[in-house]
Amino acid sequence: MSELNETLPAISVIIPVYNAEKYIQQCLSSILIQTFQDYEVIVVDDCSTDDSIKIIELMMPIFKDKLKLIKRSKNSGSPAIPRNIGMRCSRGKYISFIDNDDVFTKNTFFGNWVVWNKLFRRGFIIENYLEFPNLKVADDMMFNFFCLCLAKKHVHVPNITYIYRNMNDSISVFSIGSIFA
Repeated sequence: MSELNETLPAISVIIPVYNAEKYIQQCLSSILIQTFQDYEVIVVDDCSTDDSIKIIELMMPIFKDKLKLIKRSKNSGSPAIPRNIGMRCSRGKYISFIDNDDVFTKNTFFGNWVVWNKLFRRGFIIENYLEFPNLKVADDMMFNFFCLCLAKKHVHVPNITYIYRNMNDSISVFSIGSIFA
C-alpha cells in the first residue's frame, strides 16, 4: 500500500551479476553519471564467488535508495533468470538492461539483437507475458525477437549509448539504440 504513495522511477536498470569484481564498480559508476536521474537499479547476483557483492554493497550508499541488491541462493548458469527476477522486481515505466562488465555512456538509457542497448516499456513486457528463455546463450536475442514481433512501435536512437566489453571468457558474443513500446 505504501508503494501507491511513493513516486515510481521512470526507468528500472537491471544488472545480472556473476563474478564481476573487475568491472562492476565501473558499470555502476556509469549509471551514477547519467544526465537522466529518474531511475532505480536492480542488481541480481547469481551466486558470485568473488568480491562482487562487497563492491556493490560499498556503492549502495552513493545510490541512496535507488539501488536494490537481490542475492540468489543457486547459480542459474546464464543471465536469463537474473534478468527475469529483475524484471519482476522492477517498478519503472521503462526497463533497461546492462551487463555487469559493460558501461553506459553519459546520456544512455537506450538502443539490434541484444537487450543491453534498449529501453522496454514495462507495461509492454507485462501485457505480453515476456520473459527471457532459460538458455545458456542467445536468451537476449530470443527476447528481442519476441519484442520485435509483438511491438506496435519501435523507435531507433542513432547515438552510441553503450560500451560493450567483448570478453574472452564470457558466454556472450555492439549496437546502437532502440525503444520498444
